[in-house]
Amino acid sequence: MCGYYKNHFRLLSDGMNHRMRRQRGFVAEVLQNFLPKYTISQTEKDFEILQKIIDSKSIPCDDIWASEALGIIFGDALLASIDGLQWREVTDEYGTPPCLWVRGTRTQINAPAMISTRIEDGDEVRFDWLVAWVNNIVKQTLNEKL
Repeated sequence: MCGYYKNHFRLLSDGMNHRMRRQRGFVAEVLQNFLPKYTISQTEKDFEILQKIIDSKSIPCDDIWASEALGIIFGDALLASIDGLQWREVTDEYGTPPCLWVRGTRTQINAPAMISTRIEDGDEVRFDWLVAWVNNIVKQTLNEKL
């Protein structure tokens, strides 16, 4: 999900960094068990790997933490492939999630929720479409800032 908030974007807390490391490790284990020829690289190559995980239904639709773990990997790959993003945390009406902050703006992209909500709702997850959508949002946001 994407949002615009007046809240202050903070560096990730130690607790949030720990949680995200655990989630990255979880996805690495899923790959090792179900798709052993693939590894996470924190680059745009991960979009294809994430699609393979989704398509293989290796993550149960009712496991929100696991779905959000895919969103962390998605966020890492977005960060590597789209200029102007940084991991941050911000408290909003839903809590204090990690999000990708479009630097110098009030725009956040909640990559974990983008994935977990779609999985939980039984919606199709198409990473090619999501990447294009996020890229468009970031470009629009940065152009409006100029």
